[in-house]
Amino acid sequence: MNFLKDITFKFYNMLDSIQQTLAQGIMIAIFILSILCIIFIIFITIKTLREKQMQAAVYPALIAILLSCILMIPVTLSFNKFIKIGLIQLKKEELSKIVLEIENKQLKNDNLKKEISNNSLQKQLNLLKASQISAMQFKKIVELALIETNIKQTKVWYDQIGETKEGHGLKADYYNDNLLIVNTYDIDAKFGIDFNKIKIKKIDNNKIQVTGIKPIYIGSPKNIKNSILKEIRRHDYKGNRLNETRILQDTGYMNKANELENKYDQKYQEDLVNMNNWEFLKGAIISLGQNFVRMIFNPIYSEIEFVENSDESFKDIKSYIDTEISQYNKQMEETLKSLKIDIVQQEKPNNFENQ
Repeated sequence: MNFLKDITFKFYNMLDSIQQTLAQGIMIAIFILSILCIIFIIFITIKTLREKQMQAAVYPALIAILLSCILMIPVTLSFNKFIKIGLIQLKKEELSKIVLEIENKQLKNDNLKKEISNNSLQKQLNLLKASQISAMQFKKIVELALIETNIKQTKVWYDQIGETKEGHGLKADYYNDNLLIVNTYDIDAKFGIDFNKIKIKKIDNNKIQVTGIKPIYIGSPKNIKNSILKEIRRHDYKGNRLNETRILQDTGYMNKANELENKYDQKYQEDLVNMNNWEFLKGAIISLGQNFVRMIFNPIYSEIEFVENSDESFKDIKSYIDTEISQYNKQMEETLKSLKIDIVQQEKPNNFENQ
């Protein structure tokens, strides 16, 4: 469409130029012819005055003056038309220059905007790629350790095992067996977040939502247990009073004490893994995890909101960054194509009243 428009404008300008040039030529011809006619009339009049007497020359002189006045009409009109056409062409040339200058400035302004947009896209793309590198480096770890703490703890378990039973006459009216376990622990425990569970959703070009930052136990380079005491004690009661406490040392009871100590220790380790007893660390771990996400995405987004719930529109970090890079690459290609278009100087025809 632009090509056809340019051809139409150029053809119109060419015809208009030919028309104006032809009109100027005709006006010049009329002007010259009228002047020549006046000169010829003056010449004939002078010749007649020489050949005739003064009285006989009155009528030829009047006729010459009248013809000269009449001929001055086309001379004046043609001269005015010639000047007017020249002024119109001059105005058209000046206007064409002004229009062309405005168009060039507009094109430069548009190109400048596109270049700024292109630079902005390039900056966003570079930041995303930098975030992608940072995210992928951490993703290799899968589970990101944010806190490592040394746990030195003494755990005491004292629980009744089995039911209370009737005693044997003189020693006790009834008795029960109780397990006593004393263990010490020296653990270097690491806590952090699961990188694969972090999900991101883009709200707009300045804001994202993040979910999935949950504290987890990562491991313990050092986990030393020292069993100080493990035994089964029997309490004999007379009436409502404790009469005697005895440590049951036969093999069966000692094996049972070992078995129960292993179960208690296993439960302790499970609670460590599930962070059941480390609520005081969860807030710190979540805060550190959020700072980690901010470190990756703050250069790109001015607002990062952390939410609890998510839906299908949330993506893991790798998928999110890959999608954003793909979209910015597409925008970059479209912008670059637009910037490669040559600046076309168009002369627009303008109509003037020939009055």
